Amino acid sequence: MLALVALFSAPRALVAPVSQMVMATENQGFLLRWGFIMAAVNILLDVWWIPGGGALGAAFANGVSQTLAVVGIWAFAVYRLDFHPPTRSLIKMTISGVCMAVAAAAVAAVLPSLAAAILGVLVGAIAYLGLLRWTRSLDSKDQRVILSLRRQLPPWLHGGYTRIVQMVVP
Repeated sequence: MLALVALFSAPRALVAPVSQMVMATENQGFLLRWGFIMAAVNILLDVWWIPGGGALGAAFANGVSQTLAVVGIWAFAVYRLDFHPPTRSLIKMTISGVCMAVAAAAVAAVLPSLAAAILGVLVGAIAYLGLLRWTRSLDSKDQRVILSLRRQLPPWLHGGYTRIVQMVVP
């Protein structure tokens, strides 16, 4: 069930920047209306799926309604605000993420729980960063933004963080 919740949470990472753009263009009304509609969808799916599926039904209902909410906000931004997302980069990052999940799941399938948790995260991170570099998903603008986040880390991690970012973004 946790894997399902994690899978459905992935689209949420893509909604914050687009939501900010919708708000910045004075379209908060859409977000409010859409949020109410998606809340209703979530409740209807809960009523439909929880009795037969329990917690798994609830996870599906929540995940489906949140994914629909993200798709609706993106559709509004593309069609009403003439937003042109970086589709090619997003596809490359999505493929990298799926490959990372497969690598981590493969580790988890063959190792005991504690070792799988530790090595799965390590293998997944290495796979994702390597694939981001290989697919050239990020560019120099991304590098500047990512490097600006280093100030949130303890100073002793700045050098390693900078080297990893420079390695991932060619």
